[in-house]
Amino acid sequence: MSRSANRLDEIHSQTSKYVNNSLDTMTSMDGKVGAITYRMGEVDDNLNYLLGR
Repeated sequence: MSRSANRLDEIHSQTSKYVNNSLDTMTSMDGKVGAITYRMGEVDDNLNYLLGR
């Protein structure tokens, strides 16, 4: 019984680490997507300026 409880604790710990790492990765990706979107807007504005629109 004690081994089962220990194993469940290990699984819980591994799951928590996985979820936290996934959250960190998603947060990082969100920042990168935001930066890319901003740069695309700048490029669009510059292109419109160059084309005289």
